[in-house]
Amino acid sequence: MRNIELLVPASSLEVLKIAVVFGADAVYIGGEAFGLRAKAKNFSHEDMAEGIAFAHEHGVKVYVTVNILAHNDDLPGVREYLQELKELKDSGEGITPKAWQREIDQLAAGKQTDTLAMKSMREDLKAVERLRKTAEQLSRQERDKSHDRGPER
Repeated sequence: MRNIELLVPASSLEVLKIAVVFGADAVYIGGEAFGLRAKAKNFSHEDMAEGIAFAHEHGVKVYVTVNILAHNDDLPGVREYLQELKELKDSGEGITPKAWQREIDQLAAGKQTDTLAMKSMREDLKAVERLRKTAEQLSRQERDKSHDRGPER
């Protein structure tokens, strides 16, 4: 049988502490970078460190969301950010498992593949547009020729 875990979203340090005090088994938080909740009040590095320490003192797990990778240029920043998160962790468990690094590498490779595929599709669309214009020109020329000749009887 599985153990059920009460996982509470914590939008601020105050909410994290309340969740911990009121019995959360775990909380999840977002940092100032690489999260989908860009407009939300997210955790600063300092608040994150304090929140993780507080939660761990009370035997509560902390999950940090890293759920957006917008551009290839961001990937080096993700590695640095994950390293910072790893350094915040005070127990022996790592926040940034090796699987994350593999996933980042796969996302970068996939994004490159997608970019190449999109470039190819754009070229195909341009070729179709050129064919359409040529067909219109030929049709117009044919119409003009038949108009110049007058009605056939």
